[in-house]
Amino acid sequence: MLCSDADVRLRQLIHTPPDAVPRPGDVLVLVPGDIRWRAGGMTVLVERVRIEISGCYDGAAVWLHVTELDLAGAPVARHQLLVETAAIARERAGAADEYPTVA
Repeated sequence: MLCSDADVRLRQLIHTPPDAVPRPGDVLVLVPGDIRWRAGGMTVLVERVRIEISGCYDGAAVWLHVTELDLAGAPVARHQLLVETAAIARERAGAADEYPTVA
């Protein structure tokens, strides 16, 4: 329960929504540095986005439930990953370049 304006302000400061959020079904090609606490990268299929537990990272990361894909696109393993939102934004920009809209 929030008791004061200061409590509301504190909650806003410590609960920042992620800057970029993928959609379930998106495929992300993550490179080393895109996944917190993991040295390597991987290609993943987003199964679920955990917005409710992603607010403690200043908007810079989001928790995802994913299926890791091999080079042929076949499922390899399931993971829960904390992914940098900059990687998601980069993937979106790359997809826009790959599939330009027709005017």
